[in-house]
Amino acid sequence: MNSILKILGLIFLVIIAVKMAPIVLGILGGVMSFALGLGVMLAGVVAVGGFILITAITALAPLWIPVLFFVGLIILICRLVRGPTPA
Repeated sequence: MNSILKILGLIFLVIIAVKMAPIVLGILGGVMSFALGLGVMLAGVVAVGGFILITAITALAPLWIPVLFFVGLIILICRLVRGPTPA
């Protein structure tokens, strides 16, 4: 008698799972579509931000390249004046 109830209970659970599958899959599909759309949008925002950053760096190159050159020259002169570092 106990095994018959287990089998009937299992059949009952399978029937409920089959009836609920479209609802669960629909909800999961909606959630995954939202997540995919959000990821694509985030990738687009990152790409546009990178493009703006590269454009700004390129546009400001006449300013930062000479400054970088002079800072490097000052560091080189300071190291030459200090002499070799002891090991």
